[in-house]
Amino acid sequence: MRTAKALALLLALALLLCGCGTTNTSSTNSQLTESTATALPGSMRVLYSSKDTLNPYSCSTLQNRIVCQLLFDPLYKLDTAYNPVACLASGAKVQGKTCTVTLKNAKFSNGSAVTPADVVFSFEKAKSSATKYAAALSTVSKAAAEENGVRFTLTRNDPYCLNLLTFPIIKSGSDNLKNNDNKSLPPIGCGRYVFNESSAELTASPGYYGEAPKVSKIQTVDCPDDESVLEAVESQMVDLYYTELSSSNIPKMNGTAKNVPQNHLVFLGVNPAGALQNVYLRQAVSAALGREKLCREAYYSKAQPAVGLFPENWAPVQNRQTIEKQQNLEIAAQNLTLAGYTEKNTSGLYLTRQKKPLTLTLIVNSENAYRTAAAKLLVTQLKAAGITLQLRAENYSQYTADIAAGRYDLYLSEVRLEDNMDPGCLAELYSGNLLSGKAVPSSSAASSAAQSSSGSGSSKNQSSQSAAGSASGSDAQGSAGTTASSATSSAPVQEITLTTANACKGFYGGTLQITDIVTAFTAELPVIPVLFKSGLAIYNNGFEGLTPTVTDLFYGI
Repeated sequence: MRTAKALALLLALALLLCGCGTTNTSSTNSQLTESTATALPGSMRVLYSSKDTLNPYSCSTLQNRIVCQLLFDPLYKLDTAYNPVACLASGAKVQGKTCTVTLKNAKFSNGSAVTPADVVFSFEKAKSSATKYAAALSTVSKAAAEENGVRFTLTRNDPYCLNLLTFPIIKSGSDNLKNNDNKSLPPIGCGRYVFNESSAELTASPGYYGEAPKVSKIQTVDCPDDESVLEAVESQMVDLYYTELSSSNIPKMNGTAKNVPQNHLVFLGVNPAGALQNVYLRQAVSAALGREKLCREAYYSKAQPAVGLFPENWAPVQNRQTIEKQQNLEIAAQNLTLAGYTEKNTSGLYLTRQKKPLTLTLIVNSENAYRTAAAKLLVTQLKAAGITLQLRAENYSQYTADIAAGRYDLYLSEVRLEDNMDPGCLAELYSGNLLSGKAVPSSSAASSAAQSSSGSGSSKNQSSQSAAGSASGSDAQGSAGTTASSATSSAPVQEITLTTANACKGFYGGTLQITDIVTAFTAELPVIPVLFKSGLAIYNNGFEGLTPTVTDLFYGI
């Protein structure tokens, strides 16, 4: 038995030494010991940083934020379809600008009861923190304790506000606990596990209110920096690795890889002062996109095609968003005709009224490998539709400067929607997009053209009939480096009946439904959705039944 353990230790050390030659393994991996080389029976190994705190409102490393998911439960978690799943909440009532949540009979790890006052305390910590929870709660103005729960006051109507109540609940006042060496201790939580300071292990909480996890102990592998994280993962010394795919540098790890649905929208922003102020041209660009191919080839299948403004699997809009996943050159051609482009050159490229190829400029941040790869594919896809796309890959500083100055027709970017799917974050981007609420010029058949890009059979006929009567040529040409503010189509135009911005105002004012936002967005396309990026979780093959979600990588443990 000792021989087997010795061999295991030697193997682990050998793997470490051949991992990254530039890393000082003696200093960064001092905690990677025999006990972490192989998981103990009934245990799991996760990344952890002893240099960071386990306070969910002040920790900075991804590895500790993940550990916090095991120590602290929220009122609600989200499943893979973004449905709120009650944790500490036993029920809720959402009415207008008020959301009242009742609490389960739950206890903290020290045996004290979880009270409404603890929830209010945690809410206030979340609101004042520099975390994603503060941004999520920006439309929740206050929380007040009631006899059996908490009343949240909203700044607007929001039927999906329960999706925002995912902030961790900690015991009031326990965020200032310290040990005898004056080192900060984790706040007292009511999650599935309790952190043992002396062993740096997590053990199943004996008083947990929910179903007891089958994994009784979780070992932490101390990796305080990116290099040690990489070594631990590639040396198979952890049983879980997660990345939001912000970088294409993914360590190699044996195990089961699972995509984690995220509400990270990759989209094409459009210049409202250029040729793309014509809604038909935007519809044509959208129809020319092969979204599934972009997901597969640019994002290595770690993404889902965007069929609208919201994730396809979000329950309130399932089967209601109709943008096509596949490239549809027929619909692209119909919308280009409606936009006034009726002639092509011998290469199959559409011509402007000046007999020049229809050219649009796309800028992309060269420091993002995924979006750069996607941009190169977009050049090919739009060329197949008869549109020349001039690509400029720029460093982030130049990229943002060009957007601010309007030196583009399209820019490829990414934004994270909040968990209640509020699209308002798009209105805060660079002012280059059209979610600012200003009216967008379009022709009287705007809704028909929009439906055409979704592949509706009846709308195809409507578009063809409209094209015969309204297409009169165009002087529109893309900026090719400068904004073509005067380059507009000569086709008849009028204002869109309901802009996406106004649909959002009506929805949060309580007068419209989420389907009204879907309809307005599909007709207007103020930005052109491309895909929703996934996260990636890799588990040791010994762990089955886990269905990781955006709020809980250990969902089902």
